[in-house]
Amino acid sequence: MRNDAVKTYTLPVSIDAAALRLKQHYNFTSDADVASARINGQGNAGWSASAISEGASWTAQPGSYYRMSRNWAGNDRLTLEISSSGKGSTIVATYRSSNPEHLKPEWTSRLWKQIPEVASGSLQSTRG
Repeated sequence: MRNDAVKTYTLPVSIDAAALRLKQHYNFTSDADVASARINGQGNAGWSASAISEGASWTAQPGSYYRMSRNWAGNDRLTLEISSSGKGSTIVATYRSSNPEHLKPEWTSRLWKQIPEVASGSLQSTRG
């Protein structure tokens, strides 16, 4: 049985900026990423595109709504839904796991703290 932990944030940051920061920081895969892998890959382009999109889901309506989802920590799943709310954005983060231990604050607190920091730009990604 899979269970969810859900957290909602309302931030004074544009939806497109928040979505881009979250996508990059948490390595979500967009349809454009998959298409690029297909085009830029050599003999294994199909395999590369398939590999990066495995377990990923992406929906984008720039300026109004984004939904990004990917496998997380093995069999868990992280889904972020970002919608425009006035002059800012609302983010609904859902962490889904069949392991009840993974839904406890000891497991999720760092993620819940990071999401608004990443979206607002106050936490910079250390990846190159």
